[in-house]
Amino acid sequence: MWFAAFAFAWLGCAAGGVADSSAARTSQPAADRPAWVIRESAPTRTEPVGPTTRSTGPADSLARANDLLARQIEPAVSRWFLGLALPGDGERVLNGVRQARMLLAEVQADAGEPAPSANRWQDDIDALNAFARAVEDVFAAGEDQADAAERDAAAIQLAVLLEDDRAEVASAARLWRAALFRRLERHDRVLALLPEPLAGLSAEGQRFDFYGRLLRVRSIADQGGYATACTLLLQIEDECDEWFPAAENAVDARRAAVAVRTGILRQWADALDPATHREEREWCLRAIERVRTAACSEPEPCPVLPLEMAVPVLARPPARLTTTRAADEP
Repeated sequence: MWFAAFAFAWLGCAAGGVADSSAARTSQPAADRPAWVIRESAPTRTEPVGPTTRSTGPADSLARANDLLARQIEPAVSRWFLGLALPGDGERVLNGVRQARMLLAEVQADAGEPAPSANRWQDDIDALNAFARAVEDVFAAGEDQADAAERDAAAIQLAVLLEDDRAEVASAARLWRAALFRRLERHDRVLALLPEPLAGLSAEGQRFDFYGRLLRVRSIADQGGYATACTLLLQIEDECDEWFPAAENAVDARRAAVAVRTGILRQWADALDPATHREEREWCLRAIERVRTAACSEPEPCPVLPLEMAVPVLARPPARLTTTRAADEP
C-alpha cells in the first residue's frame, strides 16, 4: 500500500514531463483534443498495384514493393507502435502489404528459385517477404490457434535477420519480432528480445531502436507494471537530447515518449476499480491532461517522431516514383 502511495506521489511530481515553452496552455479537455500527430517524413508515392499496373522489370517491382512496405504504410505503423491508431489504419496497412506481396511474388517468379548461394538480390527478396509477413500478421485481426501459429512462423522467419550484417535490418527485425510476440502476449520474449530502455541507440537503425524501447515499456505496462513503465518513460525522455542531436528530432522523440506515457496512464486508470480506487483513478485521468499540456501546449495536435520507415529500404525506388505520400489518403 505504501508503495502505491509513493508511486502516485512521485509520478504526480513528475507528471509535467517535458515542457514545451513555445505556446500558452489550452483549456480544451483531454478527451476532446487529439494531442499527437505523426510528423511527415520524406514524400514518396507508389502507384496502387492491380491488373492494369505495369512494371518495367523485376528491379522496378522490387523497389515499388519496398517503397510500399517502408514508406506508404509508415504513418499508420508509427501510430500503432505508439498506441495512437486511427480508424482505418489497420486496413491501410494490410492493403499496402498485400500490394507489396503481389509485387514480390512477381519479382520471385522472374528471378526463379533461389540458388544455394543466394546473392544480395535474393537476400533482399527474402528479407522483404519476411518483413511483409510479419507486418501482416501483427495487423491481422485473428486471435485463434491458427493465427497464433502463423505469428509464430512469421517470428521464426524473421529470426535469421537478427544476425544480418546491416544494422538497420537487424534492428527492424528485432522490432517486428517483438511486435509479433506482443500480439501473442509473450511478454517475456518481448523483454528478452529488445534492449534495455536506457541503452544507447545504434547509429544505423536508430528509429527502430527507439521504437523498440517504447514497445518494451508498453509490454511492461501490459503486465500491470504501470508505475515502472511511467518511470522508465520519464528517463527515456531525459535521454532524447543525447540520442537525437537535431533539436526538432529530440523534441519530437520526447513527445513520442509522452504520448506512450499518456496511453499507459489511461490503461492504468481503466485497470482501477472506481468503487475501490476512485482517488487513484481520478489522479491518473487528471495526470493525462497535465502531461499532455506540459509537452504539447498548442491547441493543434503536436508532431511526434515517426519511424520514418516501417521496414528498411533495401531496393532504392527509381527517380520517377516520387510526388506525395499516399499512406494517409482515403
